[in-house]
Amino acid sequence: MKDIIFEIFNEQVSDKLTLFSEIDENHNNKSNLIESFINEMYSRFRIKIEEWLPNKKEYPNYMLLGGDRGILAYVKFVTIIKNLDLSTSLLSSDYNEIVKMISKSDSDLDRPTFLVYLISCNDSKTIFFETNEEIKDRIYTDDSCIDKRKQLYLPDLSTIGSLSNLIAIFKDLKKNSVKIY
Repeated sequence: MKDIIFEIFNEQVSDKLTLFSEIDENHNNKSNLIESFINEMYSRFRIKIEEWLPNKKEYPNYMLLGGDRGILAYVKFVTIIKNLDLSTSLLSSDYNEIVKMISKSDSDLDRPTFLVYLISCNDSKTIFFETNEEIKDRIYTDDSCIDKRKQLYLPDLSTIGSLSNLIAIFKDLKKNSVKIY
């Protein structure tokens, strides 16, 4: 068994967020990492994210809940646990899957969708995110985010949001039920 410890420092987060996940070689590392993130978000910030079984495979598997306000947003986690240095290619996703998820989420779910990257690489242990609106904007205005030969979507590390941005948006959604991104 080995521990993965994320220590994310950011001046906008009052306390450093540390995610502990005991990883057993025989178990699904990614599920443990997602569960640890969800538990930490709730215990430190009272941000409640729940898994759900969507009726369409294109839908994200998690919901941001706002107590009596119901579902505030949807979350899709991308977990990357590699013994490599962080690069855009590690964050790449199937372009067609991303487009289907965004279009189905926009038309059917009527809530914002967040693509949250939980990353543990040799040189980086961090959390990034993108919203469905940001992804749509990049796909339709920036050809550099698409590897046309391999049909991959490539996020831009210089423009995607940090953990502190994600926490601020989730708190605002919880408080006001409005989009601020």
